[in-house]
Amino acid sequence: MIIEAIGSLVGVVLGWGLKSLTDYLGMTRSDIRTYNQAIFFTLRAWKTLLDYDRGTDYFRKKKPTPEQFEPWRAILAGKFVENFREHAETVSEAVRILSEADPAMATRLDSTIRRILSTFPPHVAELSKSDPERYRQLIYNQDYIVDLTLTDFEKVATMLAARSGLLPQFRVRQYFRSVRKGTKEFNEGMDDQDGMLNKVVNP
Repeated sequence: MIIEAIGSLVGVVLGWGLKSLTDYLGMTRSDIRTYNQAIFFTLRAWKTLLDYDRGTDYFRKKKPTPEQFEPWRAILAGKFVENFREHAETVSEAVRILSEADPAMATRLDSTIRRILSTFPPHVAELSKSDPERYRQLIYNQDYIVDLTLTDFEKVATMLAARSGLLPQFRVRQYFRSVRKGTKEFNEGMDDQDGMLNKVVNP
């Protein structure tokens, strides 16, 4: 009798333990899926903004005047903003799904996105001609925010990867390293496009 009671109790405890473990693993998989989706969107935003940053650095090497520099910058800025608008729904979805797992991180990501999009006002081109000094200050501030945003995107992606496991951590770090190593190839690609872009800027 006592043995049967103990056996029943052990069965209940084991059953409860297995159910708790199953619920935990299920919740973890769900969180990992959420984090992985947010990692993808964050890495894509980081890469798009990095291309803008590397592109403007490339054209600065020619030491252009504000009026000469602005058409090049405008093309790169237009590509960045267009990419964000094109994927606006998926970016919003990334913030939404992340908010379910980590509201604080989702708020940080949302603020970062809003901040960077507000730094590309349409009147910049006019200033390059009418007020070069003000234009330089605006671009200086924009560069600062771009650097800040790149750092934020990288931090968010790294933190998300850390919560997803060792393999995502390794892959994200490897991705950052491989993209940075590709700066030389990026500049060579800009060299190839230089003539074509000149026709656009100076038809």
